[in-house]
Amino acid sequence: MITLVDYFGASFVIYILATLEIIGVAWIYGVSNFSRDLEFMLNIKIGLYWKICWAFLVPTLLIVILMSTLYTAQDLTHNGANFPSIAIMCGWTLSTITIAIVPVCALHTVLKRKGTSVFKKFLDSMQPSTDWGPKDNYLKKEWIIFKNEYL
Repeated sequence: MITLVDYFGASFVIYILATLEIIGVAWIYGVSNFSRDLEFMLNIKIGLYWKICWAFLVPTLLIVILMSTLYTAQDLTHNGANFPSIAIMCGWTLSTITIAIVPVCALHTVLKRKGTSVFKKFLDSMQPSTDWGPKDNYLKKEWIIFKNEYL
């Protein structure tokens, strides 16, 4: 059971989810927004190296690792014996459910937005909400000032 969960619940699923996460942060939220938020929280300047890593290097390497993992995949065995077909089907079901959480949550976010068309709801869901930012009121005011000065 551990071998099944490790293979189908962790290996390539982690690469897929990490790739989606870095794309969401770097390309949808934006490297400049992310860098600005980190600079506010850490009180240090984020260098060009990190911006290049987040925008290009990390997503590319994650995709290469994912492709390599899928290309070199072999039949799943435990102590030299192949797993039965039903176990492999359960494993793929686990992977599918794990990965499906992302588009299901994205669809839920789009559909709960107010708008006249699905396209407008989609565009609206790609923007930070009005309550985005620090929860503490004092920090939120400081963050807004910092954000406005950053531009």
